[in-house]
Amino acid sequence: MKKRSPPVSRLPGDRAMSGSGVGWLPALALSLLAQGCAAPAPPPQAATLAPPVIGYSGMTPLDATTYLVVHDFKSAGPRLGLLRVAGPGSPRYEPLDAGDWPSPDRRATDLEAVCALPGGGFLAAESGPSAGREGRMFHFELRDHAPQWRRTLSLPAGAPHPHNFEGLACAPRRDGTVLLLLGERGGSASYPQGRLYWGVFDPAAGTVFWPPAGQVGVAVNPPGRWLNPREKRAIADLYLAADGALWAVASEDGGDQGPFRSVIYRAATVRPERDPPVAIAPKPRTAWRLDGLKVEALAGPAAIPGSVLSVATDDEQYGGIWRPLYRALPESDREQAALPAAQRPAGKGR
Repeated sequence: MKKRSPPVSRLPGDRAMSGSGVGWLPALALSLLAQGCAAPAPPPQAATLAPPVIGYSGMTPLDATTYLVVHDFKSAGPRLGLLRVAGPGSPRYEPLDAGDWPSPDRRATDLEAVCALPGGGFLAAESGPSAGREGRMFHFELRDHAPQWRRTLSLPAGAPHPHNFEGLACAPRRDGTVLLLLGERGGSASYPQGRLYWGVFDPAAGTVFWPPAGQVGVAVNPPGRWLNPREKRAIADLYLAADGALWAVASEDGGDQGPFRSVIYRAATVRPERDPPVAIAPKPRTAWRLDGLKVEALAGPAAIPGSVLSVATDDEQYGGIWRPLYRALPESDREQAALPAAQRPAGKGR
């Protein structure tokens, strides 16, 4: 095939350069002069990292669209914040100025969980001991977006092996006290399994009592298959529903760059007046599985139609996200939903 000649270049307001005559010379001179005077193009800039996004290690709802969140910073960085997930301009995050922490050791280190107290106020828990001191819970209220500190409480010591708590749930009792449920994440040489511990907090007296059985706790094993069974975290957070269902999230990660995987499951049923107050699910099942995300915060749904649960993540160097979840599908329905529409049996899916 014969190749076509390239199109003739033209200068503004002139004829083809291939024509006879020299009328195009002045225009050419002006064009070259303009090009010579133009500023040189700037050199390409080196690529920069995406701006960091904060991760979430625990949350509890304040109202239908706002959550109180905690962060696991150990040095610089906010410990508390507000996350608005619906309404104009959402989602929006606001760090809270914690002011003076009510402890000789000053501000919290590695906050991993938070729960709302039935009579008002909140408890936020560290993961455990740090820098030679015991692990702590902080009792506080929020007034005009500012924490008003009430007291510091001690976590179970776990001697001789310190705990790594990542879940906290609170339930009212008829006598005005509060049942506390703590989740040991597991995945360590000292605590290969997740465990649930319980105690009783008396807001009026400002004391917490950990009974002997509550200090021993009960083992929790999440469902599903895991690439690193010995290193999985059986409890990365807890959520206690109004019907007494205690939900937990398990996770595994390959490092600060991932990969991540999270499984949400019903770990137990809670009856605050009974002894013991926790009945472990004998055969827990996967309710939600989220690949690529490390969920560290569970809470009730926001005012978003169709949502039954809220999750937030701490995906290490990728930051974190908040998301509402649909109701969980039974295992058979999930398998059908994953099929292309043409392969689904009649009456399954759309």
